[in-house]
Amino acid sequence: MESADERALRRELQELAKKREVLEKSTTTSADNEHAQQRKQRAVAPYAQKEGIARSRRMFGALMGHLGKAKERIQKDTDLFKRQDSKQQEAEQREKLQSQNLETRARREAEVTRLEALLERTELDRSEQIARAKLDHLQMVRKSQHQAKFLVTVASPPIYYLPVRHTKDTEDLLAASMEACEAKMKASSRTHDEKLRKLETEFAIKLEQLREELEVARKDEEEKVEEKPNDKEDAMEVEEDAVSPRKEAANEDMAALSALPAVSAMEVEETVQESVSGSDLGDSPVEKSHDKTDGPNDDDGEVRSDSRSGDEESQSATQANKEQAPERTNQENVAAEEDYEKPEKAVVEVVTPAGADKAKMASTANVDAMKVAELRKELKKRGLDTKGLKAVLVQRLKAAIHEENESQ
Repeated sequence: MESADERALRRELQELAKKREVLEKSTTTSADNEHAQQRKQRAVAPYAQKEGIARSRRMFGALMGHLGKAKERIQKDTDLFKRQDSKQQEAEQREKLQSQNLETRARREAEVTRLEALLERTELDRSEQIARAKLDHLQMVRKSQHQAKFLVTVASPPIYYLPVRHTKDTEDLLAASMEACEAKMKASSRTHDEKLRKLETEFAIKLEQLREELEVARKDEEEKVEEKPNDKEDAMEVEEDAVSPRKEAANEDMAALSALPAVSAMEVEETVQESVSGSDLGDSPVEKSHDKTDGPNDDDGEVRSDSRSGDEESQSATQANKEQAPERTNQENVAAEEDYEKPEKAVVEVVTPAGADKAKMASTANVDAMKVAELRKELKKRGLDTKGLKAVLVQRLKAAIHEENESQ
């Protein structure tokens, strides 16, 4: 027999199992509800956000057109930037050479002035030292001659004196001092002459070196001054050679700018907006107008076709002038047009026997005015290739129409 505790525990386990089942069911139902709600939002969102999608298409088309134009401009301007960099480098090199020439000229002028000042200073030093040596020698001779007339004590410091009355000894001492003074003067004169000759030779060597250096510096400066006119002529020739490629590059840039296609972001927006409006409305107003023209007024068909062909001739002339510039559209824009544009029905022209030639010209004009989707539709009808840019498609369709007209 089970006890009460065992029964209570078993009952508690059963209740817990039930609670777990309820929780699992609630989680699965909540997850299913979330998935269903997400699927519903995915299904409802495109219809609820139709205006937002059209706006995003326009913005995408404008953005891709702007990026394409910027890419083309950058690719076109790379050569111009390279030329500008090369010209700037040449100008910097010329400026660097000019600054170096000015620095060397200033250094040479400073060297010349320094050598001139040093030469003058050495000449002054030579004359000053020689004069000082002569003065010292004269002062020493005068002093020694004056002292030779006196007697000198043996003890130091020496004292020069004369007795009141000369004796034979004092007279002999005085005569001996006079002889010693004369011998001393002869020796000092010899040393003085040697000193003067030594000073003169030293200063002569210094002055000779300085004069040579000064002459070399002056010659270098004169040669530099003579080379300056030639440098100016060379600079003028270099500038003339640099100006001619600049003019050619400017002409090339102007020609490239004039040949650029005039495709703006507003035109891309208008094309996308027209495609969206055409896909939403269904039948185009062009078809309605043609349905009206195909009415009971058959007698006036020739006149209307002639007037229409005249209008289309003028329109084709203006469009032909516009089409002369190379149309460059990015593959992203073409892909966007393929994804988002729905092709409108092609315009069916009423051609009478009287205006057959004019109708041919009008058909070519209509081909130029067609959109990418319309061009692909017409090419697909004729079993031709539908890949490529608008200019390629236009040429392909024109060739097919021309062949059809010739076969007829």
